[in-house]
Amino acid sequence: INTIYLHYKNKSDNGFRGHLGASIIGKSCERAIWYDFRWCTPSDLEGRLYRLFETGDLAESRYQICFYNAGK
Repeated sequence: INTIYLHYKNKSDNGFRGHLGASIIGKSCERAIWYDFRWCTPSDLEGRLYRLFETGDLAESRYQICFYNAGK
C-alpha cells in the first residue's frame, strides 16, 4: 500500500491548479489566497490523498452523465 501511495505522491503536481478552487477561496486570509493561486505555496500532501483526489476526478465524468440524463 505504501508503494501505491508513494507512486501517487511522486506523480502529483504539488497541488498547483490552473483554476481558483473552492477549497482555496474559503480561506479567510486574502494574502494566502493570492499566494496559493499564484503557486507560491506548494502543498505537501500524502500520496493517499492524491489517490482520493483521483477517485473524485474519475467520479466527475460519471456525475456529468447522470445530471445530463436527468435533464432529458
